[in-house]
Amino acid sequence: GGFELGGQVNGFARPDLMRYAGMVWVKRQVRWYPGLGANGSLIDDAHARGFKILLSVVGEPGDISGGANFDDYASFVGGLARLGADGIEVWNEMNLDREWPAGQINPAAYTDLLRRSYAQIKTNNPNTLVISGAPAPTGAEGLFGLDHVWNDDRYLAGLVAAGAANYADCIGAHYNEGIISPR
Repeated sequence: GGFELGGQVNGFARPDLMRYAGMVWVKRQVRWYPGLGANGSLIDDAHARGFKILLSVVGEPGDISGGANFDDYASFVGGLARLGADGIEVWNEMNLDREWPAGQINPAAYTDLLRRSYAQIKTNNPNTLVISGAPAPTGAEGLFGLDHVWNDDRYLAGLVAAGAANYADCIGAHYNEGIISPR
C-alpha cells in the first residue's frame, strides 16, 4: 500500500490527537532478556485503539555476547509475531557498544541474529513485517575505534555484504540530523 504514518510512544494519553495527525502506527520498545516469554498486552492495547504496532525489541549486550541466546531472542520475537505484532524491529543501534557487545560489533554476527529472528517471526505470522535494527547515525569510529563503534555507512555496507536484506522486509534507519538529507 501507500505511506502510513506512525511514531514512537510511551503510552496512549491522546490517541485522538495521534489519529488527527494521521497516525495509523505506533512504535513501542520492548526489553528482552533470556527466558522472557512473549506478552501481548502492548499489541492488544494498540489494536484495541485502532493502531498497528511496531515493536522494537532490544536487550542487554552481555546477553548476546558471542552469539549466546540468539535462539532465545528469536523465539521471543516469534512469540510476539504469533500474538499479532504488525511489525518487529530486530534489535537497535547494533553498531554501538552500548547496544552490542564491545569488541564484537560485526554486521555478519548481527545478520545471524536477524536470520534466526526472521525465520521465527515468519513461521509464527507471515504477515508481520521484519525490520532490521537501525544503526545509530555516527561518524565516530575514528575517535573510538571499531571495537566500540562502526560508522553507519560502513555498518550498512557490511549488512549488505552479509545478506541481511534476505532476512528483512524493511531496513531500519534513524534519521536524527535534520540539516542533511538521509542517505
